[in-house]
Amino acid sequence: MKKYLLLLAVTAAAIGGITALGGFAKGLTVPVSAVELIPISAENSVICSGKVERTETKNIYAPSAAVAREIYVEPGDYVEKGDTIMVVSPVTDQEKGSTSSWNIPEQYRDAFQDYAASEASQALESQEKQENTEITAPFSGEITSVLIQDQGYANPENPIAVIADTTGLQVRLSVSESRISEIKEGQRAEISGVGFDSVYYGTVSEISGEAKQTTSISGQETVVEVIVQVDGEAPDMKPGFTARTKIITSEEENVLIVPYEAVQADEDGNEFVYRISEDGRAVYTPVKTGREFEEGFEILEGLQSYDTIVEDGEDIRNGTRVMIAEAKAVGAQ
Repeated sequence: MKKYLLLLAVTAAAIGGITALGGFAKGLTVPVSAVELIPISAENSVICSGKVERTETKNIYAPSAAVAREIYVEPGDYVEKGDTIMVVSPVTDQEKGSTSSWNIPEQYRDAFQDYAASEASQALESQEKQENTEITAPFSGEITSVLIQDQGYANPENPIAVIADTTGLQVRLSVSESRISEIKEGQRAEISGVGFDSVYYGTVSEISGEAKQTTSISGQETVVEVIVQVDGEAPDMKPGFTARTKIITSEEENVLIVPYEAVQADEDGNEFVYRISEDGRAVYTPVKTGREFEEGFEILEGLQSYDTIVEDGEDIRNGTRVMIAEAKAVGAQ
C-alpha cells in the first residue's frame, strides 16, 4: 500500500513539475538576431575574373620585303606618335644571293623564300632603287615587342614590332553562358585584385558575338568574352594582372529588403515574417514579396521602414517574448 502511495506521490509531483515547466517555458525570453528595415540601394551583379590588358595594341609591318638597317627601340621603350622606331631598305643584289648570310630568324626563312619566289623581277628592281624607309610609331605608346633583329629580313606579311597604348587599360573577362543574358554594354563594374590595393571602376564596352568552350576545374564550360574598360588612370594596375570584376546588372533606389532567411511560408503558402513589437514579442506578420536581390527579398506589403524583424524565425512562434541579442541593417556585413 505504501508503495502505491509513493508511486502516486511521485507521479503527481512529476505532473506538477511538467505543468510548472510548461508555464515557465511560456514566459521564456528567447535571444534573437534582429534586422532593422532601412530603405537601401539594392543591386544584382555578376562576378567573374579576367586579365588586365592594354586598351589598344597594334602590330607594325614593313611596307615591303626589306632589311632592318637600324633599330632604335627595344621592348619597354616609350615612343611618341611619329617617332622613328627603325629604318629598313630594299634587299640588295648581294643579299638576294644567299638568305643564309642574313640575320634572319629561322622561322622566317621559308616564308622569305616563298615570298621571294613569287616576286617579279621588275618589282625587285624597283625596290633596289628605293631609298631607306623610316618605320614610325602610329600612336604614342610603349613598344612591347621587337620581332626582328638588326640586319634581319622584314617580310611584309609578318609584324616587325608591337606597340601598346599606355593611356588606357581594360579587363578581358569570360562570362558563363548562364549569366551572359544579364550583361549589357554600358553597365558599371567594380574592379579589384590581389596585385593592386585600390578598387577601380569601369564600364562594359564590348560583348563578343560568339561563345567559346573553355576547360576549368569543373570541366568544359561555355563562356562569352566581355571587355570592361577601366575608367581613368590605374597606376598600380598592370597588364597581365588577374582582376576580379563585379558587373552591376541591376540597381534600384529606396528598396525595402528583408533577408531571405527571415521570410517563411505557412501551410497555405502565405509568406510571413516575425515583426518585433514594442513590448518585445514576435508578432506573426503576413508580407508580400517582390523582386529578388543579392541582399534578400523586396517587400511590397506588410512592413514599413524602420520596422524590426527576427532574422531567422524558424524556431519562433507568434507571441514569443524575444530579446535582441544582435541587431543589424540589411546589407551590413
